[in-house]
Parts: sequence; C-alpha cells; structure tokens
Amino acid sequence: MTHEDILQKLSDSLPGFEASNQANRIKVFEVAQAHIQHLIEDQLLNEDQAFFLISVLFNHNTDFKKSALMMAVCLDQIEKDHLHPVGLRFANDIRGDLGLELVAI
Repeated sequence: MTHEDILQKLSDSLPGFEASNQANRIKVFEVAQAHIQHLIEDQLLNEDQAFFLISVLFNHNTDFKKSALMMAVCLDQIEKDHLHPVGLRFANDIRGDLGLELVAI
C-alpha cells in the first residue's frame, strides 16, 4: 500500500464535523491518529513514516488541519491517555509552531 493509498483511506475514514463544535473537531484528530497507530502496530509504517504521513494529511485535508490545530491548542486541557505517541508528538509540534508551551508527553 502506497502513502497515497493510505492518505486516501485516512481521509475517507475521517468523520465530518460541525465547524463550531470543538469536541467533533478533536474527534477527527483522534480517529486519524488511531488509524495511523494501527498502521504502526501492523508494521506497515514506522514512527518516522507515520509522523510524515500525519504531516502530509495536515497539509492536504482541511478538516484534519482544523482538527489538528484544535487538538494542539487544547492539548494542555484534555485527557491524553487515549492519544498515541505520534499524535501527541504532532500536536506538540504544532503547539511549538504556534508559540504555545509544550505539553509533557
């Protein structure tokens, strides 16, 4: 499976959301990073490839980009036990880009 195939599958699997609903935006991020974590567990991607893939998804999928930005802004206020390392790392990188304090992982 190519990265393009994986990106298309990820994009197709993301739930839609109402623009004003913070919980739904965060849910989109959680769904995407859970799919990516499964690819890591199935040894289809390593963590660096997964991080690259989530970065490409961020740049090519508007709904995911909005959800990742919302997750990054709210990362210090939400429970992180259901987030996976790649998702946490990506959200923290966005926090750094936004000038926000990084959250301990």
